[in-house]
Amino acid sequence: MIQDYKILYVSYTRSGRGDEVHTRQFMAALEALHPRVVFHTPRLAENIHALKQRRGTKAHGGADPLRELRYIGGVLLKRVREQWIVLRREQPDVVIMRSCRYLSLVWLCRLLRIPIVLEVNAPMWERNLHPTGERFRPMTFWCWLEARLFALADRVNVVSQPLNDYYYRYGLAPNRLTVVANGVDICSFSPTRSGSAVRTRFNLEDKIVIGFIGSFAPWHGLDFLLRSLDRWAVDNPDQKDRMALLLVGHQTRQFRLPDVPGVPTVMIGKVPFEQVPDFMAAMDIITAPYPPIEPFYFSPLKVLEGMAMGKPVIASDQGQISELITHGYNGILYPAGDQWGFLNQLQRLIEDGELRSALGANARHIIEKNFTWHINAKRVLEVCNRLIRQKYNRY
Repeated sequence: MIQDYKILYVSYTRSGRGDEVHTRQFMAALEALHPRVVFHTPRLAENIHALKQRRGTKAHGGADPLRELRYIGGVLLKRVREQWIVLRREQPDVVIMRSCRYLSLVWLCRLLRIPIVLEVNAPMWERNLHPTGERFRPMTFWCWLEARLFALADRVNVVSQPLNDYYYRYGLAPNRLTVVANGVDICSFSPTRSGSAVRTRFNLEDKIVIGFIGSFAPWHGLDFLLRSLDRWAVDNPDQKDRMALLLVGHQTRQFRLPDVPGVPTVMIGKVPFEQVPDFMAAMDIITAPYPPIEPFYFSPLKVLEGMAMGKPVIASDQGQISELITHGYNGILYPAGDQWGFLNQLQRLIEDGELRSALGANARHIIEKNFTWHINAKRVLEVCNRLIRQKYNRY
């Protein structure tokens, strides 16, 4: 039975969101490893424009509580019907749910005695996770929902040790928590990928390229990076012409882009995910300048992807980053928010090409050994195997 059981993977991740990458790549790895897995991902096929048109109550000023209750009730009934049909049709032995905002599926799994695993990337109180129209709902609602989900689920997979520690303090038993970090497609994100086309297109051939890739959001630290490089340009006027800053990503509404620093800067908008490795390949140094965040619960994909590319990554020393990077061996760390610490380490990388190469090679090795999507899926399957053994011992 252990080899034969059927997995139903449910995700309400929307097309066009960052976690779509996680969902699609994990699904491919899981399907390659397990003979019987089916997927229910209705929102991956939805049109982005249609989603924007169909959003629920907007958070402009005072919201209408009665309208909101009707909206929640309608969504709940729709999801219960949809999920019931899927569960009865597929008859899974275990369910994995990625988007942990659907209490209805957990209730149904308990009713049908189907073990369910939740995938959790962030706490419910993280307001940026919720669509704009839902953010006015009080945090007590999200905390209540999270408590009910965790009380009913059989296992909770979290993406980082800090998130694991947070939920342990929250009261979740350690034997119901498993850390499953993000992974990387090491075939796409490879040191063999060439960045020459990007460097030629943007006149970067003779430059040392410092790179940033990701959304221009406050929690990614781009403002810190730009201010720091402006300071560096003032202190090193004779070096700034051999440098270039390559920014890849889109600006969020929560973030006002500071003035571009005094080094040549190329700003690219959001690019298709398939092109991200080409832009990373054009970078000599990849930055992950996260500001101080407590708890730093992320499993930062761009750090993992940069390391997989064989690039030296310079990142703030916090959360899972401190576990991924051994300072001076497979990357560079500096105290979060410390501009002088960042600039001293950056200058070290600028001046030492051999160090950059050694850090990148060691980073690639760490990713190949521990952080592929194949390894990620194997860890999730181990959790499912334990649940199946318990299920057939129990009933």
